[in-house]
Amino acid sequence: MSWIRSRGSRALILASALALVVAACGDGTTETTAGETTTTASGGETTTTGGGGEGGDFVTIGVLAPLTGEIGEFGQIVSEAFELGIDEINATGLNTCGEIRLQFADTETNPEVAIREADQMIGSAENLVGFFGPSSGEMVALIDTAHEEELMLVSPYAGTTELNELGGDFVYRTVASDLADGEAAAAFIIDEEWQTAAVLAQVAESPLSSANVVREQLADADIEIVADVEIVAGQPSYEAELSQVIAESPEVIYMSVGIESGVTILREADALGYDGHWMLSADLVGQDTIDLTGPEIVEEKVYAEGAESDADRAVLQTFAAPYEEEFGIEPQVFSPNAYDAAMLFGLAMMAADECTGAGINAAFRDVAGPPGTVVGSFQEGAEALLAGEEIDYNGASGVLEFDESGTPPGSFAIFQVLNGTFERVAFYPASFFVD
Repeated sequence: MSWIRSRGSRALILASALALVVAACGDGTTETTAGETTTTASGGETTTTGGGGEGGDFVTIGVLAPLTGEIGEFGQIVSEAFELGIDEINATGLNTCGEIRLQFADTETNPEVAIREADQMIGSAENLVGFFGPSSGEMVALIDTAHEEELMLVSPYAGTTELNELGGDFVYRTVASDLADGEAAAAFIIDEEWQTAAVLAQVAESPLSSANVVREQLADADIEIVADVEIVAGQPSYEAELSQVIAESPEVIYMSVGIESGVTILREADALGYDGHWMLSADLVGQDTIDLTGPEIVEEKVYAEGAESDADRAVLQTFAAPYEEEFGIEPQVFSPNAYDAAMLFGLAMMAADECTGAGINAAFRDVAGPPGTVVGSFQEGAEALLAGEEIDYNGASGVLEFDESGTPPGSFAIFQVLNGTFERVAFYPASFFVD
């Protein structure tokens, strides 16, 4: 099964619609009927969707996601999946904190922009309880804000190993650490019995985290790293760096960069005559990588790793049906992780003593792990909580039992470009990464 489909047209539609909303809302607020309100504040968009809550009570979650920049495609994916989950929660009418409103801002894959947008939301959003969606560098930059303001900070794809030490109190992620990303990539390279490798890593938080693990794992397996190059994103050409790498004739190149740099590198490497294999990091597991590079360049030669849950999980299938109905495509990489973040926000609100970031933080771990009744949806969990039971949410992305750093275990797949799309060719369950 391939989870990677083209999202270009939908992203363009969303961007155009957002531009029209911003242009039309000169006073910062537009209200419509049918229980839906859309506002723009501090450059963002707040959306509430029918049902949910009593007496007009509500809470706000800020969606701080990179809708543009090096991982803009993934920011779109997780924002949509998170909103789908929040809509599901609101539709039940069971949330004791009332309706959940979302306020969106584009972080541009830039930590400084993320801090600015967070500060603006803190100053303008009513009943703000937390933020969802920052990428790795943005998460690290926002930790102090989360602690000082007692606001939740949750990401579905921030794998940086810095969070292994800094996360766990107000700071959580619904994806495994880059330690596991790097281990999955290295494991496949080892399984394929390639004997020489090169590493190309972007100088940024998450790419370097994954690359460091790959270096260590390959060295431990006595696979020779014949070239090791770090690059800066946004360069018009990487021919000099590639010439250095290709001259060493590696059987496989591990590349951990954003999509803009990655496409440039793949195209230039092809022009320079490199005919070996590629192992790409999770930031490049998207149809745009194939389409922008050229299917003929990447066909069969390119592999990539990415977080993926077991396709047989019942909760995943329950999530997939409404996702496909809403977007017309199968769930995308990181979308189950984003949906699970929404469920945990809602269930922690139900279990908390107060509708605040501090209250949600106090209950976040409790609803995600044992002991308790195993549940796979907000409605199941809310009804159990209202009946006085403890709950253990098992999500679409997998089991979400957070360690001290606020990180769950995770499973990963290896994809290969076959017939113009990424198809899964190997799978490593969460148990593979447990010592």
